[in-house]
Amino acid sequence: MIYLFVGIPDSKEYYIGSGRSFYYLYDFTIPKFNVIIEYNNERWHPRPYMYNEDLNYININGNNANYLYKRDIDKNKEAKKRGFNILEIWSDINIEENIEKCKNFIKENIDNE
Repeated sequence: MIYLFVGIPDSKEYYIGSGRSFYYLYDFTIPKFNVIIEYNNERWHPRPYMYNEDLNYININGNNANYLYKRDIDKNKEAKKRGFNILEIWSDINIEENIEKCKNFIKENIDNE
């Protein structure tokens, strides 16, 4: 049986404990194949190149942008440490391009099993 975790309302997202007092949640996860796909929106996941100033001085939804950026990096490191392959897709990228990236990622990481 293959368990699939999808980050939708009222579902249980896949999580990995960070060794600290909190967990990282992942949007789309197939643990059997060590695959994670994260769908990021700039509203919650800052990308430094989008800003002309230091992320420490930018507030995103009540959070420091630098803190959010570093959290995303730590989140990915934690998953990679546990053997997961991660694909990040972004909301500002053309939907067809994102779908193609997902198809290729799945072919590379699942079809070979």
